This record gives sequence, structure tokens and C-alpha cells, in this order.
Amino acid sequence: AFTLLDAQRGVLEKCTLQWKELTDHYASLEESLQKKFEELAEKEKNLELKTKETEELLDKREQSIESNEETYLARLEEQKNAALAAIESGKSENSLKFLCEKMDAEGLWRFIVERRKD
Repeated sequence: AFTLLDAQRGVLEKCTLQWKELTDHYASLEESLQKKFEELAEKEKNLELKTKETEELLDKREQSIESNEETYLARLEEQKNAALAAIESGKSENSLKFLCEKMDAEGLWRFIVERRKD
């Protein structure tokens, strides 16, 4: 009976030791997973911050582009109106400056031929 009890004590000690090893192993795994989870959470937080900063930067650029576009369109419209006004303000098609601005070679030739004696 004593040897049977001693054998059961040995089995119980072995089971207790294996249980402790398993508990330690799973605790180590849990700790490792918790650490990885925290690292991933930190990376996610940083990514969200960078994404937000990038979106804000893109919004500012878009507003800047729209503003510049409006400015350039207004300037172009002014130049167009000024050019039309200059054409309509009495510059005849026979004036030398007008022909040069239009780069009208044929008109320039006629101008020179007509005013050869001048």
C-alpha cells in the first residue's frame, strides 16, 4: 500500500510540475500577445494621425489650387478684355503695331507697299 501511495505521489508531482510548466508557457504566450497587441495599437494610432495630417495637407493644397485657379482665370479674363479693348479702341488693321502684334505677314507686306513713299 505504501509503494502504491508513493507511486501515486510521484504521478501527482509529475502532473503538478507539468501543469505549472503549461501555466507558465501560456502566461508567456499571453504576455507576448499582449505586447504585440499594444505595439499594433500604437502603430494604428500613429497611422491614423499621419492619415489625418495628410488629409489636412491635401485639403489645404486643394483650396490653394482652387484659389490660384480663380486668380489665374480672373487675370486671363482681364488680359482678354484688355486685348479686345485695345483692338476695338481704334487700332485699325492697317497700323504697323497692330500688324506686328497679329504677326500678319501678308498685311504687313501690303502696309509697306502702300506706304513706300512715306
